[in-house]
Amino acid sequence: MVFVFDGPTRAAFTMGGTPMELDVAFYDDDGRLVARHRMAPCEGDGAGCPTYSAGAPFRYALEVPAGRLPGGSLVFTPGS
Repeated sequence: MVFVFDGPTRAAFTMGGTPMELDVAFYDDDGRLVARHRMAPCEGDGAGCPTYSAGAPFRYALEVPAGRLPGGSLVFTPGS
């Protein structure tokens, strides 16, 4: 799943109610990798679950099943 924000953000992600491990990568406006994390499942609605953030502004976030995250930067084509 790709998350696209209107501009740079410092939003954090949580794994509340997610049954499987996911990897998340955060990218800047130019598609350069800012940070990446392995996120563990967490029961419930998110209250008390860890949060995962880039530690710096980012514009895009990509979540994939654990172990399937591409390395390096990504190329985003608007409208595709």
